[in-house]
Amino acid sequence: MTLRSPAVPADPAYTVPSVPDAPPGGVARLRASVARFASGAAHERRRALAVAASARVDPQALSERASAGAAGPVEVLAEALGLPTDVADDVAVVDADRLRGLLPVLDLLGPASLLYLDRAAFQPNGGDAEVEEVACDDAEMTALLARVDTLDADESGLADVRSPVFVVREGVEVVAAAGYEVWPRAVAQHGVLVAPGSRGRGLARTVASAAVHHALAAGLLPRWRARPEPSQRVALALGFRDVGSQVSIRLGTAPAVGLR
Repeated sequence: MTLRSPAVPADPAYTVPSVPDAPPGGVARLRASVARFASGAAHERRRALAVAASARVDPQALSERASAGAAGPVEVLAEALGLPTDVADDVAVVDADRLRGLLPVLDLLGPASLLYLDRAAFQPNGGDAEVEEVACDDAEMTALLARVDTLDADESGLADVRSPVFVVREGVEVVAAAGYEVWPRAVAQHGVLVAPGSRGRGLARTVASAAVHHALAAGLLPRWRARPEPSQRVALALGFRDVGSQVSIRLGTAPAVGLR
């Protein structure tokens, strides 16, 4: 795999390498058909088609239609684009084993559910525990992260939080914490973590509710990435809606089987 310098996108002399055409079906066909992997006239033509299709879609109407729950997000978008709504049947959940069979995968994270929250759908939960606001770089956050295994710490996303952190204590010790990181386009990516001995008591929902309230007050769009089922339950209880899934992969350099 060739890594490009971060300065490449800003270099007007750089030309995107051409991608050979491919028969219908598969990743090779996709790469050969999108504007991202083209330059010059081909790029302009493909981009114009994508922009024209997007211009026909009213984002507010999409949001209202999806929030009404009359159809799933894929069906709503397909309907807006004039496509048959049964195209949703072709949008399958990512299969990790299939990916490993098609691509030279070194590492794979996911699939994970992606959930977003509409302000009107928020279901706040104060709980009985007292919630305290602390700084994101507080030494207590480091201590909490150190009390769980690496997988739990990474999954929580708490190490990336840059907002105030909302915590619950037992005595002087922080046992639950939640906050968020601000992403582009005013998205608040939430993270929550509860110490192993304090789970199953609703503390995740209590601290997450405080963090979500803070993000909404700041005019942000709350986003939640959940792989473990308990994390999904917390998000759904707060009013988040599952809109899709995500998988992240790191590829090796060996040729992929079945791809051109």
